Amino acid sequence: MTAPVGTWLFPMGLVVMLLLDRLAGETALLLALAAGVAVLGLPHGALDPEVARQRLGVRGFARSAIFLLGYLALGLAALLPWWHWPTLALSVFLLYSAWHFGEDTGERLGVAGALGYGLLVVFLPLALQPAASAAVLAYLAPGGPGPLFHGAGWLCAAGAALLVLGLCRADRPQPSDWRDPLLLLLGAWLLAPLAYFVAYFCFLHSPRHLLETARALGLHDWPSRLRATAPATLATWALAGLALPWLLQQSAESAVLQMVFIGLAALTVPHMVLESLAAPRRGSSPEGQSGC
Repeated sequence: MTAPVGTWLFPMGLVVMLLLDRLAGETALLLALAAGVAVLGLPHGALDPEVARQRLGVRGFARSAIFLLGYLALGLAALLPWWHWPTLALSVFLLYSAWHFGEDTGERLGVAGALGYGLLVVFLPLALQPAASAAVLAYLAPGGPGPLFHGAGWLCAAGAALLVLGLCRADRPQPSDWRDPLLLLLGAWLLAPLAYFVAYFCFLHSPRHLLETARALGLHDWPSRLRATAPATLATWALAGLALPWLLQQSAESAVLQMVFIGLAALTVPHMVLESLAAPRRGSSPEGQSGC
């Protein structure tokens, strides 16, 4: 059996982003963020229509249309608060992102371990590099990053304790369950926050989620995976293009950061809701339990 992709891909991503961070500068990081999320990040959520078809029985034109309209409505509902209460929206986004990222380990480490893992993913860069993180978050919440930012160190401490508890109580933890948090700590210490996010999201979370979901859906080769992810990925690119006239009125940095992070905030909500609905009907498989 070949080594899980996370064994080599995530460390490689950390090295690539470290070199980019040190040698190329902020403009290159912005380009890497936009391109990485568009090409490597979005496809893992682009399997959602296939998940709905196989696990929830969403077939035929009428049901598919209702599903897509509901999916878009949830995304829009998550998007609207950013205009009126950006600080609150940012705080809520950080929390449900931690929960979502933690679900990668939930089946092995339980609720406590998964929550601890997710808290570390999100809040390590905020705790270790507060000034650089605050500069990024200022583009998303001009009124201030909120109390979660100032409590990032405590949240990391709580996350570490919960993760250790989950590891101690797990029957069969995977090597990735302790290896990845150590690599995350190293990445949050060495990398700029944007480089850290690209390394984690594009080189660990997204490929792991894509491969596990594809296997569970019976998509075992890359042509079938590309056919399944292409429609939703292209549709997301098109929707992002609609926001360009408004974004181009801002600086390039502001436009990229808002497009990526507020866009992900909107997409993550329907993605998580679908996962919650589909999870009870998901069959487990040894491949899907690999920890990547």
